[in-house]
Parts: sequence; structure tokens; C-alpha cells
Amino acid sequence: PAKVRYHWEYSDGGTPPSETLSFEEAGTKTVTTGWSLRTDAKSIPRSVSLVVTAPQQRTWGSISFTHTCQ
Repeated sequence: PAKVRYHWEYSDGGTPPSETLSFEEAGTKTVTTGWSLRTDAKSIPRSVSLVVTAPQQRTWGSISFTHTCQ
């Protein structure tokens, strides 16, 4: 068994609380995040990265996007 601890990092400096996944055997799991932006937030490029902090530190490539409020 293994535990993986991770958190998300948002380009605006936001970092939601860390979460932990438990694995009973080798495999993959899907993780998701939600990012609430104010309706008056500017339509500028943003990004989000996944950071694994245990058992080894690793930052996965960021995903970039531009949002548009309508």
C-alpha cells in the first residue's frame, strides 16, 4: 500500500488544501479541481499545476487557459 499527497497551484497564487490518495496496488487514479473566478475577473491567461508532495516531490506541467465570462 502507498499514499500520495498532492495539491493544486493556481497562477493567481491560490493553493487549495492538500489531499491524499491511497493505493492498494499499482495503478492510476483521476484527480480534479475546481477554481471559482469572480464574474468581474479579467479574461487573462491562467494556469493550474498539480504538485505531488509525498512520497516524492514533483510538479507536473501546468495547463494554461483563458476564461471568458458571459
